[in-house]
Amino acid sequence: MVVISDTTAITNLYQVKLLLIVKELYGQIIIPEGVYEELSRLSNQKRIIDQADWITIQKIKNKELRRELLKELDQGEAEAITLAIEIKSDLLVIDEQKGRKVSRRYGLRIIGVLGILINAKKRGIISNVKPYMDDLREKAGFHISEKLYSEILKRVDEEE
Repeated sequence: MVVISDTTAITNLYQVKLLLIVKELYGQIIIPEGVYEELSRLSNQKRIIDQADWITIQKIKNKELRRELLKELDQGEAEAITLAIEIKSDLLVIDEQKGRKVSRRYGLRIIGVLGILINAKKRGIISNVKPYMDDLREKAGFHISEKLYSEILKRVDEEE
């Protein structure tokens, strides 16, 4: 399975010590150079990415598409979407609403951090989603509406 990731998903999972669930779920992920540059702004993240043999950095080719996407999105999102289109990825990991909307416009299959948590629980990689959603909110400043929070807990049989 070919999986591309945007910056925010990796950062959020890293902050709550869950980055390795991406490896367990997908085996390998690919990030464009622009995402690597954004992740490298924090030396501890750069070190983790540099040491992760399951994360591959790839250069985009379609500079024109990237330029077009930069009118609406930041560098990481624009390059992640461009790369996902170029290599016909199976999945794009992206959380920002604007980026998700643009991804859908191009027919990309997407998942966010919360979807990754749900899949990790289904596969038995984690036993509960709730503590990780709480950590995402508290430690990473990840916004989860109360409605979505409740819906996910119902979906994974962790209703309060």
